[in-house]
Amino acid sequence: MVRFSMRMLLGGLLAFGALGASAAFAADVVDDEAQQAALEVLVGKSPPKADSVKGIALATWTHGPVKAGALWVVAVLVQPSGNDSQAQVWAGVLSRDDQGFHLLAGDRSERIELGPILWNPSLTLDLIPYRISDQETAFGVRFSNSYTSTAHSDTQEVLSLYRYADGAVTPIFTALTDSSGYDRDEAAECAKGKAGQGKPPTDAQQDACDAANMTEQHYALSFSPHITNGHYDVLVRAKSKAAPGKTARFSWNGKSYQPRRFEGGL
Repeated sequence: MVRFSMRMLLGGLLAFGALGASAAFAADVVDDEAQQAALEVLVGKSPPKADSVKGIALATWTHGPVKAGALWVVAVLVQPSGNDSQAQVWAGVLSRDDQGFHLLAGDRSERIELGPILWNPSLTLDLIPYRISDQETAFGVRFSNSYTSTAHSDTQEVLSLYRYADGAVTPIFTALTDSSGYDRDEAAECAKGKAGQGKPPTDAQQDACDAANMTEQHYALSFSPHITNGHYDVLVRAKSKAAPGKTARFSWNGKSYQPRRFEGGL
């Protein structure tokens, strides 16, 4: 029964168009059969409803703990029914042998606040070596979402870093990396007001109104050489024109970075 439901789930994902990775930082895409097998191992006896799964990503993790041997990372995007404002990320570290995948550790605690709704989501693995200490490398899961209507357009990207240590997978830091919003209705009203009754707005008037009704935030994540409790501090730097170079620092508290989340606003 479980395998049958997983096939239905994976088939829905293929139709949804949310499989695999498309960005330069993302992990290589693997075949559908491997994704299905990894998904079954991750969800175990408590699978989500098929229509609640909106994306899956799977790839080898070459920067994991050396002593652990060959490792794989799997991540699944889940949106519980009736919840339009929040999505869940389920992530796991797997091993693989002739018998298939084996779950070493998994987590279902990560939550992503949506802006405004889940419309065109994507989930990718970011497996560049996030060196959080001299001995540990974290892995990343990137969530992106875009929404467009006749009145409004929004985009959002969030990076979650995970630690695999002591037999457990734990989200340790989550940051908004990109967001934008454009209010078409307000821009149209603004341009109409500038142009005057019965007149079309000039290009300059329209450009000014577009700029006034557009918001953008862009951030880059890096690590400082400064160490707190045995782990490098995380630095989040603004890339936007409004606050170029402004930086926020996050330090290790023994279990995760604090504050645990960065939601923009530099």
